[in-house]
Amino acid sequence: MDRRLQPAFRDPDAARRRFLRRRLIAEACHALDLASALLRGQIARIFAGGIASAEGGRAGDHQAAIVAQLDNGSVASVVYSGGGDRGFSKERIELLGGGRVAVIDDFRLVTLSAGGRVRRRRLWRRDKGHPAALAAFVDAVRGGGAPPIPYAALLNVSWAAIAAVDSLKTGEPIDVPVF
Repeated sequence: MDRRLQPAFRDPDAARRRFLRRRLIAEACHALDLASALLRGQIARIFAGGIASAEGGRAGDHQAAIVAQLDNGSVASVVYSGGGDRGFSKERIELLGGGRVAVIDDFRLVTLSAGGRVRRRRLWRRDKGHPAALAAFVDAVRGGGAPPIPYAALLNVSWAAIAAVDSLKTGEPIDVPVF
């Protein structure tokens, strides 16, 4: 699975760079959570590399690539780049496997390919699943049932996002606890 995220802005100001590092953790957490869910596994190892800003900022202030190895053998990559053009889509997700390809472009266009046949579906509005996720959470709280996302998955992805930022600092891959 590949996912590209292009944040809406970039700014060399030191305070803004600190904000972007925190934003990277948040965005990485969402991207890694989606990868974990779609690939049906937990992240076991993570590596991140970034580009140092021209103003002397640390690598990864607003441009980073993250590679996650999952416990089931799958691999996911996340590219977070503030260096693109605003006219291009903000997010793109690509899944390849089993002789099939699925692409979600900015949560507005879905392209599916299998058996030599390509189908496209344009969505009239973005649907990132926020209303459905909130409804599932409220139902679990009201009904006293299990959370919609297991705690083990939440812990794993949270550790992975923090480890990605640590990997940016050290330049080394980091093992992530699997729960």
